[in-house]
Amino acid sequence: MIETHISGIKNAKLRNMFRKAIEYMIEDLCGKRLNLIINVRFGKTHPSIRGMCIPTDWESSRSPREFDIDISSKLSIKRQLETLGHELTHAKQFARNELVDYDNTTTRFRKKIYSSNTPWVKQPWEIEAMGNEEKLRKAFIKEHNIRITEYEKLL
Repeated sequence: MIETHISGIKNAKLRNMFRKAIEYMIEDLCGKRLNLIINVRFGKTHPSIRGMCIPTDWESSRSPREFDIDISSKLSIKRQLETLGHELTHAKQFARNELVDYDNTTTRFRKKIYSSNTPWVKQPWEIEAMGNEEKLRKAFIKEHNIRITEYEKLL
């Protein structure tokens, strides 16, 4: 079961579309068996950051089940959906214990340890997330017959 909470979007139709996107993308990434809580906030982020995923129950669980995701409200709907797919990929990686951050100096991804000095574009967890962005967006749009232009007007 996926429990979703969305803030920063006032329009109910747009909020509902993102709720469906979260459920669709998480099911595509994880299947239906994981019970997750996904809190997505649309708002102001650092200019160089489109989004961010942070496990909120990391201390109480080795494999977190609750995540806060921030997405820049300055992005187009298309880019917001892609960013959502990217950040939900990280939620999947954390929830399956594939991705573990250790004290801001090292990261474990699928049993291999990486230094915090590893360039962003060479981090395999980011490569996977970037590879899922467009794929998840296109699959969601096709499955739900979404017309992006209709939603762009609601921003």
